[in-house]
Amino acid sequence: MEILDQWFHAFGHQPFPGMTSGNASAITSSFTFFNDFSVTDPNCVTSVFLNELIQNGHYADAIQFLAHGLPKQQAITWAYICFKQQDDGINMKLDLIQSWLRNQAEEIRSHCGEHINDFKDPLTWLGLSVFWSGGNISTQKDVIIEPVDTLCAHGVATALILSAVSYGLEDITKMYTTYIERGIKYATNNSFIQQLSMNEKEGS
Repeated sequence: MEILDQWFHAFGHQPFPGMTSGNASAITSSFTFFNDFSVTDPNCVTSVFLNELIQNGHYADAIQFLAHGLPKQQAITWAYICFKQQDDGINMKLDLIQSWLRNQAEEIRSHCGEHINDFKDPLTWLGLSVFWSGGNISTQKDVIIEPVDTLCAHGVATALILSAVSYGLEDITKMYTTYIERGIKYATNNSFIQQLSMNEKEGS
């Protein structure tokens, strides 16, 4: 993947600065792999491990790795941008998620967890990831239940994987790699991508 090649060329085997940990095993302990794969080196950094997943064709696990490694708001933003760039009309679910991303209002977060009825819809899972990002998730009055910390990432990963799969066998790999490339931009804090663009302009 070109973006990873550029990262390694510029920074060597340095961890991604935009992830919650530079150590891959600290992130993989939060989810279960779809494929029989694991961190064999306990000191393996995030950039190297993500590259290993991609090189082995474990794209769904690469999605999981990014979703669980990014801070919650950045993970949700990543998936939102992926879906927004595909949307060509009015979408109330996307609009609701966009509203939450603007100010993280509790009322909007709570609303994202209401009227859930289609678990085959990727946007249902992205809405749930907002709902699971923090705060009370109980539907009962005067009962407070805090979400498990990994639920938000699970919602983001499920949304992106369901979306990629929906494109069918011919395009699934293309969609996976598109989503992963966008996720890497958040993992690198975007500053790396911006610097590459500046270097390319100066060299042209």
